[in-house]
Amino acid sequence: LLWADDLILLSLDAKTAQLQLNALENFCTRWGIEINGKFLPNSTAPSLYLNNNPLKNVDSYCYLGIILHKTGSVSYTRNDLRDKAMRAFFGLKRCVLRSKLSFKSLSTLFDSLIKPILLYGATIWVPNSSVNKSITKSVKSMKSDLVKVVTRSVQEKVHLSYF
Repeated sequence: LLWADDLILLSLDAKTAQLQLNALENFCTRWGIEINGKFLPNSTAPSLYLNNNPLKNVDSYCYLGIILHKTGSVSYTRNDLRDKAMRAFFGLKRCVLRSKLSFKSLSTLFDSLIKPILLYGATIWVPNSSVNKSITKSVKSMKSDLVKVVTRSVQEKVHLSYF
């Protein structure tokens, strides 16, 4: 995976990973490109080298906001994005209590501020149908919670204006 000046090499075994690293090293040497060695994790095997330096062994690596785990599981990314979306959701929820927004406006805010966080990189990690169902459930649950907050807020306003 390559994006701008970030690169991730993926392989199923250590031999292939080392061949990829050797090809990368040759390419960089030929074109005078220097690799920043402080960002070189290795989740395949402890014996991989680049420029005769061993790569640090790690379980996971965050690449462009997507957590790549050595097991290939997408649950780490899904959980991380869900946590980020929940923080944004509770921030929005705090603001909603003090506002007089319509449901349509709140739905637009949710779709603009929360949904993109939940679905970030979904084209990479959502092919699994159980993941898709989990995300759909999270979106519906958050929207339902937002509707309850708005309804409660409207009821309080009506109650206060009645007295």
